[in-house]
Amino acid sequence: MPRKKAKRGSIALGFVLTVGILSLISFVLLESNPGVTSVQVPDKLPAYSGFLQRYAPTDALQVSFDNLTAIRAINQSVISNQPFFELDQPHVSMNAGAIGWRLTVGLSTPNATVTIVTLGSGPFGNLTASLTGAGSSIPTDRVGNVTVYAAAGTLSGEVQAYWLAIIPGDRALIFSPGANDAFQAVEHVIDVYRGTLPSILNRIDVDRMLYAVNGPSGHLALGIQNFAGSVQTGNATLISVDADHTSAFISYVVRFPDANEASAQVGAVKAVYISSHQFFQFDELVKAVEVQPVSQLKVAVGLVG
Repeated sequence: MPRKKAKRGSIALGFVLTVGILSLISFVLLESNPGVTSVQVPDKLPAYSGFLQRYAPTDALQVSFDNLTAIRAINQSVISNQPFFELDQPHVSMNAGAIGWRLTVGLSTPNATVTIVTLGSGPFGNLTASLTGAGSSIPTDRVGNVTVYAAAGTLSGEVQAYWLAIIPGDRALIFSPGANDAFQAVEHVIDVYRGTLPSILNRIDVDRMLYAVNGPSGHLALGIQNFAGSVQTGNATLISVDADHTSAFISYVVRFPDANEASAQVGAVKAVYISSHQFFQFDELVKAVEVQPVSQLKVAVGLVG
């Protein structure tokens, strides 16, 4: 009889231990696999504006924006002060330290990339004087009321043809390496600035993605990929980077055809952005949020492209 009592006691203890272990495993799984918070996108979105509205065209394949001034204010070492733009004739050389904002627009038609940067008053004044001075013989063309210059420069140690333009109102330089495609790409961007071509912020699908990260302004970096990115079942991806003095916050917003498909693909988003600790569904959008030490800000900004 004592043996039977001991056996029943062992069974009871084993049951308690099993339940405790299973509860602990369930808790760990819940903590490591957070749920998804549902958020309703309003019918009427805020009217977004800013640098993207002025220069990024509606048909851009990829857009990458960096607020270099704000990034340097948090961590100077994130942006190396190396040469980023150099012309041979007229001779112009600029380091990354001259840039305030940088916007890169990738186009499929024409197949070219355009970079738009804002400059400090000194570097912009020197560039303007070099291009428009009395001794300048650089070939030019026109896009509306904007002069476009054909110049030769150096890119990665090799001589490269450029088309470029300057926008005094923004102290902005627009440039694209190449020949005919580069001219068409610069023209495309200038047409957005002139208001003759719609900007990417005229797209309701892009505005809905921007709503999920509180709009296009105020971020250290912002990227829009109008194609299936890391989550191959998605239609587009938006990445935003924000930071304070201790942490870098990276938000990934993936767009799907509709809300039902977004719900079905939450697992795919979690599998790709495995380091994220928060997930949200904004109708057809799934958002993942990752938090890293601010020491990883350079890596975070690099994700935007």
